[in-house]
Amino acid sequence: EWKHFIKENLLPCFQSQGPNDLISNLPSYLRPETHTLDIGSRGTYTCGKMELVGSIGHHLMMSSEPDSYRYWFIIPRLYKHEAIQFWREKGGDILSENLFIQASDLKNASFPVFIVKQSYGDYILLPPDSIYQVLNVGGTSVNVTWNTITTKSLPISYFNSLPDFRKSAKPETFRIKAIAYYTLQKIIQNIESHSSNNSNSNIDQLVLVKTNLNEIIFNGNDIKYLVDTVSDLLEIFNHILQTESILIPKPNYPFCSHGETIPFLQPFKYFGSERIQDRKCDNCNSDIFNRCYHCSLCIETKDYCFDCVSRGFGCEQHFKEMILKEYISHSKLKNYLIHFYQVFKNLYIQQTGQREEEVVELIQNRLADTIQRCGFLTVATLAYHVVYFSTQSEIDCHRCEKSFKKFSIIFCTSCKQKFCKDCVGYFGQDFNELIRDQSWTCYSCKILCDCKTCILKKEVLNQEVNLSPSMSSLSSLSTLSTLSSTLSSLNNQNNSNSLNNNNSNNLIDSNSNILKSSYFNGSNSNIIDLTIPNINNFNNINSNNNNNNNNNSLNINGGGSVSTLQVLSKLGLANNSTLMASLPSQISTNAATNHSRKRPIVLNNDKPKGRPAKNLREWTNSHKNIITLIENLRTKPNNNPSSNNNNIPKAFMKPLDQLPELVSLYIKRREAFGGLLWAKTKQIPLLPCLWVKDLSVIPPTTKLLPSLKVGKKIVVLFY
Repeated sequence: EWKHFIKENLLPCFQSQGPNDLISNLPSYLRPETHTLDIGSRGTYTCGKMELVGSIGHHLMMSSEPDSYRYWFIIPRLYKHEAIQFWREKGGDILSENLFIQASDLKNASFPVFIVKQSYGDYILLPPDSIYQVLNVGGTSVNVTWNTITTKSLPISYFNSLPDFRKSAKPETFRIKAIAYYTLQKIIQNIESHSSNNSNSNIDQLVLVKTNLNEIIFNGNDIKYLVDTVSDLLEIFNHILQTESILIPKPNYPFCSHGETIPFLQPFKYFGSERIQDRKCDNCNSDIFNRCYHCSLCIETKDYCFDCVSRGFGCEQHFKEMILKEYISHSKLKNYLIHFYQVFKNLYIQQTGQREEEVVELIQNRLADTIQRCGFLTVATLAYHVVYFSTQSEIDCHRCEKSFKKFSIIFCTSCKQKFCKDCVGYFGQDFNELIRDQSWTCYSCKILCDCKTCILKKEVLNQEVNLSPSMSSLSSLSTLSTLSSTLSSLNNQNNSNSLNNNNSNNLIDSNSNILKSSYFNGSNSNIIDLTIPNINNFNNINSNNNNNNNNNSLNINGGGSVSTLQVLSKLGLANNSTLMASLPSQISTNAATNHSRKRPIVLNNDKPKGRPAKNLREWTNSHKNIITLIENLRTKPNNNPSSNNNNIPKAFMKPLDQLPELVSLYIKRREAFGGLLWAKTKQIPLLPCLWVKDLSVIPPTTKLLPSLKVGKKIVVLFY
């Protein structure tokens, strides 16, 4: 009865599912019933709230007792976020509708508040996304309310209101995505139908847009309005398809470790039902337009939107077994979008008179803006990564050192440090927004991390800065001679420490005094009390080594506990280019024996994992020199491979053009490879291999070995 009364006495443009209401474009099984009766008595109130998903609110007082009315406190949409924060400070929540603020408190607000008194017969139209509260005064009154969606409110609903309702898990009621799709489809069909029926007339004369209940005639003055409407609908539809697109990006982005890739996307499965767009997310209650994750293993099948899955929410029992499903083929919808843009291009050219090239450029710019708004990684891509990485082992965070699943870790694109979502939130950033970018610089690189390692690194840098002015007064040549003799003395004493432990301890103590007297004389008061750190611990180290018959604790060349570079760094001379260039090769650099400490990869689980034996027959001189070349290139990337290197025996060196193909490839494209490792096989106990970061540089005929780590490959250097 009330609906019939409104239909007969109210203008069609204000009616529910009228010519201006886009809800009428939905299929009948998707149209919600929006009419409600609101009965209010004296002293009752409606807490601060917003209309559903940015819709337009219609409130008509149909009946009331004498001297009864309502006070409406309305806040404009421009001050929405300030009002939400104001409600939170008072202990309430707009989306939960749990607080009514007194008028005396609203006077102190920083935003304007419009107060409207509604009496019998008054009609109030609430703008989309506005915040309001109602106070009933006097007797009992009855309001008839309904909601509509128009072409102007639809972009507000999609881009502004839907994210807020998704966070609060409130049902949308109005399927905004489906409304945009079906409205755009009908407008394009009507434009094409009119163009074919009136091919001899100009489209500026007449454009017919049909709706379910009425027909709207656009004359020449309204063509611009139609173009703007189609433009907004195309932007929304393009954004929907872009967010549901799953992209497999290249390696080296914040969601993957260095060089890691994921498998290609498997085909989607169809729901196979006649009704489409009739499902909602079982976690946030948001409507699902086309694609989603589906769990068919539960007793009651569940569906989850990409936004929830990208944040780690899904089926608790079968998260890893969830599958991708869709209503309509995604490629088919993209073809629809291309066709819609073609019709829009022709309409825009006729309306503005611009050249086709200019209109095409305009459309391309709008498409690029939509892609940029969706981010480098779309929401659907993040959801796909989360499900894929849920099957892998946990990773430790750099800052808190706790273990997390891979989808809760973000990698720095510069230093590859790992930070969890909790630590990212500690620094006041949104984890899901960061991983959607193409690159990210971690807090360790920004010198903001407060973990123990980074704090120690800061202290070392500060000490080096403070010591650098005082060290500049030392003579490099005199220091070189004293340092060489001292290091030689230390090495000789270490080799003989197994013969006499007491003598060794005395010699180390005396050498400590020699170092202090040789380098820090009375002429420099700032550093006279400085000693070499850990020099007092040499006695304990040598005592343990004597018991184990191991005399390598002070082996300068062998990479023991104290090295030349460590001593130089403690003395503040590591950056002295004259000193480093003057040092002999046997003490200036470590010998290329890093390969002897590489842990091999065992391809068959029957054999034990351990370090390779040093006396294997397959360990030839050719192998040694090639590996030495590679290790030097790794440790000194700025060196020229063709230059002379003191660490490589010249008797066994080959010209670069005579090296194996993969070794030459490694020299030319070092950034595509990782470190050196050794693989044990049944045929060859010690097989030199390399990590491969970029598989595109490897020739197709090259033999690749599987890795123990998922997503990585190994290339064999030579047999």
